[in-house]
Parts: sequence; C-alpha cells; structure tokens
Amino acid sequence: MQEICAQQGIRVLGQASNGLEALALYDTLHPDFVMLDILMGDMDGVECCQRLYAKDPQCKVVFVSALPNAALIAKRLPKPLPEALFVRKPLVEASLQQALQTLFAVEAPPAPPKPPAAAAKPEAPRKMPPPPPRPAS
Repeated sequence: MQEICAQQGIRVLGQASNGLEALALYDTLHPDFVMLDILMGDMDGVECCQRLYAKDPQCKVVFVSALPNAALIAKRLPKPLPEALFVRKPLVEASLQQALQTLFAVEAPPAPPKPPAAAAKPEAPRKMPPPPPRPAS
C-alpha cells in the first residue's frame, strides 16, 4: 500500500495496526486523510471512523477492504461517503487515484471573464446649450 501511495505522491505519515492506534496517530500527526480497513483489531474501521468524525467532523477517510460489501457495512457511518471512497483490496493504483480525486474534489474555478467586445469609438463630448436668459427683476 505504501508503494502505491508513493506513486501517487502521497507521503505516509504513520501506520496503525488497529483502530485505537489509528485514533492516537490522528491526534499526533493531523494527516490530510486517513485510510482505514473495515476489519481491524480492537475496533473496526467503521467505529474508528465514527470516533474520528466525533473529534473532527472535517476528517477525510478512505476505506480499504477485501470485503465485497464494504459500502453496505459503512452505512453505520454518521455521514454518507461516496462509493468511490471504498477501495477494494488488493489495492490498485487507479482505484486509489479515483478515491483521492473524489476525496479532494475541488469545485472547478470560475471561467475567466470574456474579453470585452471591440470598444466602439467614444462619442465626442456634447456641448451643453447655454442656459435660458434669466428674467430681469
């Protein structure tokens, strides 16, 4: 997994062997995102994700699992995740790349303004007519 992450330009900050370690590492390392397996010792990935969201509602998570129905299991999550964030094992670079694009999707920047139409030649300033004469007092 680390090799595929490196190919995507992802620096792995830490690796946990169970959910409790993952929570501790998240507090220490403050990563941009977390990759969790559904099946982990001490605490499954779904419970770990729930706890991460409780700590940080903006936490970004990608699930990696050999389970064929991982997306169904993750319905226990407090907020729904796009199916692209559930990557099947064995991990394939294209699947991880798609998950990361989904995870860090950014709205397309606004289109640049259109160049102004060819400017018409400005009109010559108009002379104002003289004011009417004032009545004599």
